[in-house]
Amino acid sequence: MSSIIGVILWIILCALTATLAERKGHKGIGYFLLALFLSPLIGLIIVACISNKTQKLCPYCKNAIDIHATVCGFCGKELTKKNSTNAEKEKWISERIVELISTGKTATDAKIQAEAEYSVEK
Repeated sequence: MSSIIGVILWIILCALTATLAERKGHKGIGYFLLALFLSPLIGLIIVACISNKTQKLCPYCKNAIDIHATVCGFCGKELTKKNSTNAEKEKWISERIVELISTGKTATDAKIQAEAEYSVEK
């Protein structure tokens, strides 16, 4: 009887580990399996140490805000303009790297050339 209670408690603690990992933006099933095979205690310690993927730092006031926030809740500054420009830059560079690789350049050379071209064109 006590071994059944131990197994149930083990699985509950593994599920808790997975839930906490999910809340931090990580895959819960991986942490569930980690806790199941190693130990729920080790899983909980690892989850406590991992970064929170659901938050980012505001570039102006350095407070933790939601990753999808467009306005900082602490300082009130708008965040979308810089982020969209950065996303556009990354997209343009990625597309250009693919074009350059298809012409025979190495990935490193293509990346360097694409970044240089972007800085000259924009």
